[in-house]
Amino acid sequence: DIWSGKGTDKFRAEMKEDFSQIIELLRNGVLKPQIAAKFPLEKITEAMELSESRTTFGKVVIVP
Repeated sequence: DIWSGKGTDKFRAEMKEDFSQIIELLRNGVLKPQIAAKFPLEKITEAMELSESRTTFGKVVIVP
């Protein structure tokens, strides 16, 4: 039960392993994220409006 604090070390270790596997799949091109649009940070308002419009397929990404 992670909410009570019991077993959190095991949970963290499993999550670390899972994320490591996901990163490896991304690196190897097996997983390809669906990016609908990229916006610079200065246009965050437009990015949020697009994201909230629910008209996109994929993620709306903010870039520095």
